[in-house]
Amino acid sequence: MITGVTRLAPTFLVLLAVSFGVRAQGQPPSGRGTLTIREATIVYPAGRRSSAWAFRDAYGSARARVQRVTGGHPPEGLRIELVEDFNALREKVRGATGHVLPDWVGGVALPSAHRIIIRLDIKESAWQRVDGILIHELCHIVVHHLLSEPTAAALPRWLDEGLAQFAEGRLFAPDSPNLAMRAFFGRVHALADLEDSFPRSEGASSLAYAQSLSFVAFLDRQIAGREPLRDLLRRMRNGTSFPDAAHEVFLFPVDQLEERWMASLRDDKSWVPAVLGQLFVGLFLIVAVIMGASRIVKRRREGLARLTANETADLDPEEYAGENPDPDTDPIRPR
Repeated sequence: MITGVTRLAPTFLVLLAVSFGVRAQGQPPSGRGTLTIREATIVYPAGRRSSAWAFRDAYGSARARVQRVTGGHPPEGLRIELVEDFNALREKVRGATGHVLPDWVGGVALPSAHRIIIRLDIKESAWQRVDGILIHELCHIVVHHLLSEPTAAALPRWLDEGLAQFAEGRLFAPDSPNLAMRAFFGRVHALADLEDSFPRSEGASSLAYAQSLSFVAFLDRQIAGREPLRDLLRRMRNGTSFPDAAHEVFLFPVDQLEERWMASLRDDKSWVPAVLGQLFVGLFLIVAVIMGASRIVKRRREGLARLTANETADLDPEEYAGENPDPDTDPIRPR
């Protein structure tokens, strides 16, 4: 028995050394940690293990939501990197792509590298800064993976962002653009202007994101009981261009679909009561300011009149007459 243990000991030590060697090779740079789940590895900064576990716990449901919308799965070897703040995010993206991010970006997907980078200082709700952003960036990875074949159709930027937000189940924040009001006054982007890129300024980009989500949601409602977005991506994966694939799935050319969507936005007058209420409040404030200013001017005039009357009453009549001589009897006054 002792001999058997002695013979097994060197083998155990070798396996142990190999195990530690493999783990050491897979470790990120010193001071960082990793967690794994399915095909993904989560890399996190020192001291942020609890944040990494929050993303790990959210990964399964995020993966399922993206699959329901796109019909696809994340690729093997997916790397999710968590960084402390925007500066760290900007430097990583600049090093990987050479691009400089605007400071409002919370996360980035690099589909060709199977890589997601998310900052941990996002000032949002707990769901939005973990589940929401993970679903959003994961959807980018999956959609680009589906369309990664050389024969696949090109993906419009607005469709890419619209699908990611649709999978996320995003609800517009209070400061999001009111699309119905903007459509009524013709103050929206044409989808053709959002084919390749979005504006960099936060306001114009926010409008582009809102339009993308709205149009994708509109497309999803066109065919009840089916999965038109998955069908659209499947056709594009097989090489059908987006305009042709959309025509086949939704039975209308893209320009007609866009016009119907815009008409539905213009028909939505839910913004009118709010705008009228704001105008009423504004007019009330203007009237109040004018009335207040009028009262102040009136009081000043009354005060000056009383002051003048009091000063006149205090003057000696003879002294007052001497200061105002009769021009006919004053020999000094020139004529």
